[in-house]
Amino acid sequence: MRDVPAHIRRYARAMRRSMTPEERRIWHDFLSCSPYHFRRQYPIGGYIADFYSHCLRLVIEIDGGQHFEQDGCTYDMKRTAYMQAKRLRVLRFTNAQVRKDFLSVCEGIRRAIQDIAEVGVIRSADESGRML
Repeated sequence: MRDVPAHIRRYARAMRRSMTPEERRIWHDFLSCSPYHFRRQYPIGGYIADFYSHCLRLVIEIDGGQHFEQDGCTYDMKRTAYMQAKRLRVLRFTNAQVRKDFLSVCEGIRRAIQDIAEVGVIRSADESGRML
């Protein structure tokens, strides 16, 4: 994390204290119970991943409405490309998915973790990383 700019580290720390309700739910009700260690609001280069597991090389993003505006989409594409270039796998879910179908989101994450742990392949994500 030494290569991460100080302002990004400070921002990530602040984001940990102000997670969205959807991020809190994923963290408290699912990821914190995982046998794999996950970090919240973890700096990767000049970006901050919502959740990151180093041993799985897995990034999980929970996207709010700003991610669907033009600037947000462009930024997310660049960020995903950067992380994939670092050989990280990126899963994306929307806040609405977490609110409306929490168990399916958890199942999608669980399947991805299982696939990575067993064979190193994510089962079903489209090119943007969104679970199908």
